[in-house]
Amino acid sequence: MTEVSPIFVITELTGISADKIVLHEDGGFLSRGYVIGDGEIVFKFPKQDFVKYDNEANIVNFMNTRNFGVNLQRVKWLDKNYRYIGFYGVKGKPLSNVASQLTKSQKENIGEQIGLFLKKLHSCTPQNAILKPSSHLEINTWQQRFASQKDFFKKYFTAKEIKQISKVLADKINILNQLGEKLVFCHRDIRNGNLFLDDRGKIGIIDFDCAGYYDEANDFLLIEDEYILEYMMDSYGASETLRNKIKHRREAYLIACADIVHYQEKNDEFAKRIKSMI
Repeated sequence: MTEVSPIFVITELTGISADKIVLHEDGGFLSRGYVIGDGEIVFKFPKQDFVKYDNEANIVNFMNTRNFGVNLQRVKWLDKNYRYIGFYGVKGKPLSNVASQLTKSQKENIGEQIGLFLKKLHSCTPQNAILKPSSHLEINTWQQRFASQKDFFKKYFTAKEIKQISKVLADKINILNQLGEKLVFCHRDIRNGNLFLDDRGKIGIIDFDCAGYYDEANDFLLIEDEYILEYMMDSYGASETLRNKIKHRREAYLIACADIVHYQEKNDEFAKRIKSMI
């Protein structure tokens, strides 16, 4: 069967002309996002055949039954076979587009909002969602993932450096296993591309397709700005143990998933950060 164009689907459902529909470049690995206006309407279509949106729809619907203190999407369109989903979106600009222009005061405000959001999120249990608990001990597979990226690492590091990096990763994994885990309901993809800042300085959060039960440190993993991260941890009330987990997990993830970081940040800064650890 011929696949129908996403643009055709969106214009048929919304009545909005194709020239007003923009591809969201930071849509992630699993989905291709389309945005209308300043985020008023957003559609997601899968990049992979296995991707379906019934679980995300259930989670977003649950999220809208509570006050999380941030802007959230609302589901408006859902394909009967869950092959696309459309939202009344979160207005504003992606943090990835404005991060370099933010003042310290704005970063403090943003970090506080995200931290308070996570504090509420981590204490709830969404209903009618397919939520299989997933241990944070996936970190024990990161050494293998690192080893599988040899060709990628050879572009940025010498053989001696790669050996040193492998040792750093093993040490980080050992520390994280000693620190233990606390499973909570996580968004699991809190990063600049999924955070939107509106004209009033209020944060909006999108993309709950990775949500599930993970160690609480997961939701601090992908924040790029250290100031925002610090204010997040403060408003969350992060314990010393959690702060240690966040530090070591961020560093371990940077090594084990360097290809993903490179893809998302679209520069080679990750290599400098890894070299600073050896």
